[in-house]
Amino acid sequence: MKRVLLLCNKVPFPPRDGSTIAMASTIRSLIHAGAEVTVLALNTAKHKVVDFSAVDKPDGVNWNIIDVNTSPSFTGLLSNTLFSTNSYMVTRFDRKDVRRKLRRILESEAFDAALIEGLFMMPYSDEFTERKIPVYMRAHNVEHQIWERHIQREKSVLRKAILKIQNRRLKKYETSSLSEVKAVLPITDVDAQWFLKSLNESQVYTLPCGINPESYPNYPSSTPDVFHIGAMDWLPNVDGIKWFAQKVWPELMKINRESSFHLAGRQSDTLGIHRPELGFFVEGQVRSAEKFYEKHGIFVVPLLSGSGMRIKVLEAMAYGKAIIGTTIAVEGIPIESGVHGIIADQPREFAKAIDKLIVDSELRLELGKNARKLVQEKYDEHVLGVNLLNFMAR
Repeated sequence: MKRVLLLCNKVPFPPRDGSTIAMASTIRSLIHAGAEVTVLALNTAKHKVVDFSAVDKPDGVNWNIIDVNTSPSFTGLLSNTLFSTNSYMVTRFDRKDVRRKLRRILESEAFDAALIEGLFMMPYSDEFTERKIPVYMRAHNVEHQIWERHIQREKSVLRKAILKIQNRRLKKYETSSLSEVKAVLPITDVDAQWFLKSLNESQVYTLPCGINPESYPNYPSSTPDVFHIGAMDWLPNVDGIKWFAQKVWPELMKINRESSFHLAGRQSDTLGIHRPELGFFVEGQVRSAEKFYEKHGIFVVPLLSGSGMRIKVLEAMAYGKAIIGTTIAVEGIPIESGVHGIIADQPREFAKAIDKLIVDSELRLELGKNARKLVQEKYDEHVLGVNLLNFMAR
């Protein structure tokens, strides 16, 4: 039986955003495949889980949760930029208290493999390599690519200059850290191509985010309203939703003034885009994401930057929702436009796609049905877990 230690930069349960949904799925899939799983997770100030003991989570996992504050600050960013050559985005996760906790775990238990969830936990890889424990890095994104796309739209000259310096450091670290791993597990084939520039094919294994199909009831897009749910403390989400509010929604208002849009998610109510007179409603963080999916109809994903896989797209597909997204939003998911959803990249094109689905209920339901079927066939986490253990056993 494979004994696996997962190192996570957030507490995976309850799954509440893309990365925690992906980590939670991996944990469930490994347990289902018969692995013994130990988790060391950072309980950060930004994503604080107040009472982990009360959280619904899988049985049979050895949980190790450590409270930390990894929140960035402008003074910390500026100081690092001026007086260090290391990536501020990475070094703020490298902590002595976490390292001490990890060492105690490694001294008390034996492991066959370490699964490091994301680049920002890679500073701890040396603890595993010293003990000859093979390291697998789960790449949720190609991190420097996210920042490259964001920097292109940054308007502040000072901030842009600082971010360019930091992103060069991030890319350098993202490349050099690959020497520490036995293999990288990118979340999409698109991201895998970047890692294959530095690694051979045997060291790159695409592991998409899985879902448990039984956990997602069928909520077809019966109502013709528009919605999105996502964490608005992640810059690509913020940029995308602001683009949607400022560019797409006005175009839709020109052709369909009866439309309504509902936005939910962490910090969504801080964006200043609530416009009820235009049918644009911001609801903040909702108590139940599932009920929000059930209530609304057309799921939009107006993402302009990012890397990896948009887990919320998979969730919406699993619920049977009709989806409209940009090319970047559906990157890594084999969505055929007009079959499993609609892909649109320009504001007017996006607005016309929304209007089309508002008017055509038959198409709306058909797209959702096809999307749900695609997810059930390709992203069953139980199958992915068995495949992962087989890959680790090579």
